[in-house]
Amino acid sequence: MKSNIIPALLFGSALFLAAPVRAQYSNPIRDIDNGARQPFGQWNSLQIAALSQIAADTTPAVPAGKRLVIDAFSAYVDQVAAGGLAAAYVQLTTNGNLIRFHVPLTKSVNTDGTETWIGNFTAPLYADAGTIVLIGVFRTKLTNPSNVQYALSGHFVNLP
Repeated sequence: MKSNIIPALLFGSALFLAAPVRAQYSNPIRDIDNGARQPFGQWNSLQIAALSQIAADTTPAVPAGKRLVIDAFSAYVDQVAAGGLAAAYVQLTTNGNLIRFHVPLTKSVNTDGTETWIGNFTAPLYADAGTIVLIGVFRTKLTNPSNVQYALSGHFVNLP
């Protein structure tokens, strides 16, 4: 009896090992949304004049039939007078509602006594078709001009 079991086990294990190991998919896996994405990016350098509080810029209007998805934003404000405060925001219309997203900035002190404020975020924001995105940067100390740089990165998607 033992002599019959061993050949059967060997034969069964040989069949198991001979079978190729492959992933079985009925359809190829792909990112369906990827073909509908069109990259978007905007960068600008602005100046806040002495005695002025804010610098602002806008994107072009989101094309009809599209939605703008903002994936990342960064802002840099330089030459802010000591003791001042700087802040940035992104304002847009989502589902017909005007929203303002405030971006936290972190301060560092320059060797000349002025301050540099910098910050960023990476969270999706959605702008409706036909609307613009407003980028604003402001400061509280108005004694000297300040340099501002910002960058937006994202993509357009087709609306259903």
